[in-house]
Amino acid sequence: MLWSDEIYRIFGLSPEKYPPSYETYLKAVPAEEHTLIKKAFSGALYRREPYDIEHRVRKPGGVERQVHAQGEILYDASGRPVRMMGTLQDVTERRQAEQALAESERRYRLLAENVTDVIWTMGLQLRLTYVSPSIQWLTGYEPQEYLQLAPEQFLTPASLEEAVHKLREQLALDQEQRDPRRSETLELEIYCRDGSTVWTEVKASLLRDDQGRPTGILGVTRDITARRQLEAQLRHAQKMEVVGRLAGGLAHDFNNLLTAILSYSEFLLDGLDVREPAYQDLAEIKKAGERASLLTRQLLAFSRRQVMHPKPLQLNRLILDLVKMLHRVIGEDIHLETIYGAGLGWIMADPGQIEQVILNLTLNARDAMPQGGKLTIRTANVEIGEAEVRANPQLATGSYVLFEVTDTGYGMDLVTQSHIFEPFFTTKEVGKGTGLGLSTIYGIIQQSGGWITVRSEPGKGASFQILLPRVAHETAFSAPPEGTAESLAGHETILLVEDEDLVRGITGRILRQSGYQVLEARDGQEALQISQECREDIHLVLSDIVMPGINGRDLVCRLVSMRPEMKAMLMSGYAEESVMGRKILDDGVVFVQKPFQSRVLVQKIRELLNTA
Repeated sequence: MLWSDEIYRIFGLSPEKYPPSYETYLKAVPAEEHTLIKKAFSGALYRREPYDIEHRVRKPGGVERQVHAQGEILYDASGRPVRMMGTLQDVTERRQAEQALAESERRYRLLAENVTDVIWTMGLQLRLTYVSPSIQWLTGYEPQEYLQLAPEQFLTPASLEEAVHKLREQLALDQEQRDPRRSETLELEIYCRDGSTVWTEVKASLLRDDQGRPTGILGVTRDITARRQLEAQLRHAQKMEVVGRLAGGLAHDFNNLLTAILSYSEFLLDGLDVREPAYQDLAEIKKAGERASLLTRQLLAFSRRQVMHPKPLQLNRLILDLVKMLHRVIGEDIHLETIYGAGLGWIMADPGQIEQVILNLTLNARDAMPQGGKLTIRTANVEIGEAEVRANPQLATGSYVLFEVTDTGYGMDLVTQSHIFEPFFTTKEVGKGTGLGLSTIYGIIQQSGGWITVRSEPGKGASFQILLPRVAHETAFSAPPEGTAESLAGHETILLVEDEDLVRGITGRILRQSGYQVLEARDGQEALQISQECREDIHLVLSDIVMPGINGRDLVCRLVSMRPEMKAMLMSGYAEESVMGRKILDDGVVFVQKPFQSRVLVQKIRELLNTA
């Protein structure tokens, strides 16, 4: 028997001490491997089969190596075995590399088959070669089904065009500078099995061969449909905020003009006999001004800049009181069903404005069902948790009262739904609507701390859902005390502060005609100076809220600190949230909304002056 030097090196033995023999072979092999070797050699001897085995070798000192042994037994002419010929190869490093590769593949497959993101590979012609099982969760396709799809079957036309363009661009760049770490991120719209689409974020990089040449693409796809919806909601909210500020500013300025129009109309009407021809013309002018005032109030409601007079409300009671009127509004061909939530919580809101919300939604539902149908009004207590907040960031976790109005009318597509809360947007024919109904509702609910959404499909009706924060029913809300004076005339001194010359002039005239002494100031600084210089009593300050320099709220606080006996009243075309808060009303400061009628203004002043 002869052994090569390589065999001795593998065994870690010296030829001098260990002559080549079957016993020496077994000595270099761990005992637990002996059975394997004996079986292989026996098979080669008795069945005349080549042997091919792998086993361990333990060198002196305990170091083990993996070897591959193969060979056969040679026989003479009479069939007797004469010698064994074979090879012994150290395959330790190869087996370790193969094991590491197998372990890496196992981890990769475990990762690919358990992550929610989709891992995939494809050729440079965009034909898929592998897709992870999560594709079924994303699209509804089984992985093997998805692999059979052509690019145009799983990518929308626009996304396919973008993907092809980006691949060509990447391959062109690759000719100039090869960077194996380079990856691209795309947002692509893909088809689902049911025909719907989802938006995905795709991160992809080129696969290369041993020479660094591109051979395919490796990518990871993540569902970002919810994220895009949230981004769209944010953009919509920002757009609505900008439109709201514009609408509120326009309404404020327009209300100043309407104050003058309505007041001068009243002056002229008071001086005319009802039988004079001009009287009816002036009455129409005044009526048109009042209608314009209603529109500006709707704009203020949309922009959340109207003055709210909230108090604890039980929504079930309010709806119950409105049901008879709602039946008259919708007509006999529409069935009204009310579902009152048991143990419904209380909300803090302005009763008149919540009634306006209910009425506007009812009127919209009626118009959507010209051939009749069913209108359902439902209330319930709901709890908003973290999951709902993640889906709708405008919400906050907590307890809410749900108010839902559902009809069986025309319904709306997604494009219409994205615009319905915008001012002056309407689906009604010309002359049938101002487009301010739903924008007004939006503003009222937002200003009340609530949230409104709509679910609808063409031909399947619409469902408006409103959430308003629940409060303890014991919550108190104080309002200014009402006076009971029989006469509206007075003799007291009033400090009038108004930056608009037109409004200051007409308001001063109204007060003087009612017998009051009037001190006029163009702004807060001038009002403070008048107060400091006046030696007589100033019984009341009537100030605009939004003025350059010192605003009405701060001015009232400073004047009342100088003259504690002074009463205070604020007026504005709208109440800016940063200036006009509930605290003003809680402090007993009376507010009058522009445009005001002369009698309303002097009545409020008289009532306030008559309070102790």
